[in-house]
Amino acid sequence: MSGSGSPAVRYARVDGLNLAYQVVGDGPLDLILLDEWATPLEARWDVPAIAGRLDRLASFARLISFDKRGTGLSDGSDEEVATPELWVRDVVAVADAVGTERAVLFGTHEGGPIALLHAASLPDRTSAVVLANTGPRMTSTDGWPHGVDPGLWRPDLDGIVDLWARGTGGESHIAATAHDPWWRNWYARSRRQQASPKAGLALMRMLGELDVRHIAPSVHAPTLILHRRGNTWWPLGGARWLAGQIEGAELVELDGADNYWWSGDADVIVDHIERFLLGAHVPRASPRELVTIMFTDLVNSTATASDLGDSRWRELLDRHDSLTVDAIQRQGGRPLKNLGDGFLVQFDGPAAAIRAAQQLRRELTASDLPIRIAIHTGEVERRGDDISGIAVHLAARLLEVAGPGEIVVSDVIRGLVAGSPIRFQPRGTHEFKGLPDRWGVHEVVDDA
Repeated sequence: MSGSGSPAVRYARVDGLNLAYQVVGDGPLDLILLDEWATPLEARWDVPAIAGRLDRLASFARLISFDKRGTGLSDGSDEEVATPELWVRDVVAVADAVGTERAVLFGTHEGGPIALLHAASLPDRTSAVVLANTGPRMTSTDGWPHGVDPGLWRPDLDGIVDLWARGTGGESHIAATAHDPWWRNWYARSRRQQASPKAGLALMRMLGELDVRHIAPSVHAPTLILHRRGNTWWPLGGARWLAGQIEGAELVELDGADNYWWSGDADVIVDHIERFLLGAHVPRASPRELVTIMFTDLVNSTATASDLGDSRWRELLDRHDSLTVDAIQRQGGRPLKNLGDGFLVQFDGPAAAIRAAQQLRRELTASDLPIRIAIHTGEVERRGDDISGIAVHLAARLLEVAGPGEIVVSDVIRGLVAGSPIRFQPRGTHEFKGLPDRWGVHEVVDDA
């Protein structure tokens, strides 16, 4: 394929946007490549080092790759910044467009967290996961020493413009050829092709906040983790930690420092992927899945009902139910239980849950119905139309922290909505009766 130029570019539709994608090969399995956002979809075929490795993947799989929303040949939204939740929607849209119901996800750089989030939340659509030079979080923070110093990951617009113009700062991405002027020029050119300086700045800031550590144990697909020991963007300790969190995951430590999976001695990476995917891997069936859970609660409902009387209270409760269901369904949520003075709700992602909560808070406050809301993302077990598990109990316990008119979320949520305009106020760490560990809690402080 590399000798005949770039494959045809097609477009899939999602959320009113057009996503550019390519399909190469006709192997026995579908492999969706979630590469670094700055690697061009079309122009990469002009680089032999990249095209040759893509051809090898396509020799044993149907290779599906695309530009994520807001990058390269794909549309971006003026209203909404790309977030991990939306990029998972992009994966689903492209998979639907090419007719694949179940695929292997190959994630590198920021594609790794997206692959993990997809595998945990959509297990029926994930046959296996391959991760190369990535991890659950890029920057170091309290309790996470396996990341880049945050002080080195606070880009400003002047620095981005310089990087886009000269390619300086990308040496560790292509360590094997760091002193080659051609590669530095390609590094800068690839970023110019994929995003404007302002869009690149927003993307890099989002990557610094992206955090999927809490959902790693919810990945049950067969998983291969490939990591170069000298990688400085994603330190090896993160890959080792991840391998310990995903049941049955295989970790292969490789020589070298290149961050790009296709740079340096990349043939050994493709060798391991081929061996892993063409081996006798049987997907592990699991009744568990990752969902976002929301509990709502009318404040002082018992006292209010007593003061108003049965008839007036029933009118207000009917209005509460109608407004709640409408706000939930507008954001794609699913009411699971009417609890009398509140609801248990399931969403596919946390940003949608927060938008629904903000709408609900506005409308119920205007109707003199003070409400408090708690949101958490975690693994649940489904029993018919009901869900159960520690995640459900934690979401319910979060309501104890919320006051009238407040929306509180677990620390998990904050890492999953990285890049969005949603703002949070820390509410400290809390212990909840009957639940392990201490949990960070945040309040949603304004509307997006």
